Amino acid sequence: MKDEFFAEVKDAYSYILFNGASITALCNLTEKYMKNPVGLTLETVTLLARSQSYTDDLVQEYINIGSSAPPDDDLDQVYQRIQRHINTGIPTNTPTLYTPHLHTFCGCKYNGKVTAVIDMPHVTHAPTKDDLAVLKYAASVFALAMHINSYVVKDYYHPMQNYLRSLLNDDPDIMIYQNPHRTASLIRNISRFGILYIHEKGPDRTDRVHEILLENSKRRDQVWFTPYRSDYVVVYNAEDGLLPEILQEALDGCCYIGICDPADSLNRLHDSVKIAEFAISIGIYLHPESDFIDIGKYKFLYPIAGDCRRHPELYTTPAFLQLQEYDRKHGDLYLQTLRSYFRSNGDPARIAAELFLHKNTVVYRLSRIREMFGIDLSDISVAASVFIALLIHDSLL
Repeated sequence: MKDEFFAEVKDAYSYILFNGASITALCNLTEKYMKNPVGLTLETVTLLARSQSYTDDLVQEYINIGSSAPPDDDLDQVYQRIQRHINTGIPTNTPTLYTPHLHTFCGCKYNGKVTAVIDMPHVTHAPTKDDLAVLKYAASVFALAMHINSYVVKDYYHPMQNYLRSLLNDDPDIMIYQNPHRTASLIRNISRFGILYIHEKGPDRTDRVHEILLENSKRRDQVWFTPYRSDYVVVYNAEDGLLPEILQEALDGCCYIGICDPADSLNRLHDSVKIAEFAISIGIYLHPESDFIDIGKYKFLYPIAGDCRRHPELYTTPAFLQLQEYDRKHGDLYLQTLRSYFRSNGDPARIAAELFLHKNTVVYRLSRIREMFGIDLSDISVAASVFIALLIHDSLL
């Protein structure tokens, strides 16, 4: 292989790796060099970049392998032989029985462990020696990309984790083939899935949260978790209604726990997690003393969150804008009073205790808000519009 060409290959892979580490882009780039389609297989999932080469028939080949295969003992011998090659991290052309195509496999190794396996069916031609050199380099890049995207090593403790990761990455250009023979037994009899978003307080992350979640997933059959960015997502059988309280007690105030409505399936996991994450952002404002936040009655705000950031002027009132402007000039006096008013359900005694004021001072401030800005909080329609404007101002903008 010419040095100039291999330098071009490295540059192309490096560019993708350092600009988002897109699995789709890496699959398509590898296909460009290999002239054969490329997929990544994990414990329960195969990730296939959408391309012209991955025809419906070829995708169906993956799906049919399990159903058309002979007894498990025969398959185990084949898989063991393939696994020995994969563990070396060196591409190998290995005949795979019971499929129409021959396949080339290459283990993607990270820190000495196989993160995923490149699986390349020979659709156009068998790879040359130079092709295999490129594929070996691609495997090392894929291993880093899988780590960046929070996938776990192929033989890690629970086969559901990478399936959840693939759903959370929400890449529309990746086809996700979930191995039904490995996962069907795991999610059987689950009619609704509970979803929690775990956000550790403070800037420093520890292993304690991971250990607590791992222990609970081991002790309970239908509880799974996966890292998500710098946080965690927990998926469980929603009939296990005690799990959120158990985790809240175990985490002992070190995390916020956001929860959304149960989901009928995992197909919209990414959206559900966004709602649970949103619950935390709302809860920190409304109930700063609470660790456990249910999206509950505030879920109506989620669909408008993006629009309020683009058009904040549509989600306020003239009176609230005047109050904001006054506080900018004179200190956060009336905004602070309004926040406490809504947190305390309008009880002057509770507001006074929270703000360390005399009760009469609170009553005076509320009367000044009415006189100066026309905000009469005894009028429920006025109070509702100001509450929503303040909520959006503090937690969404």
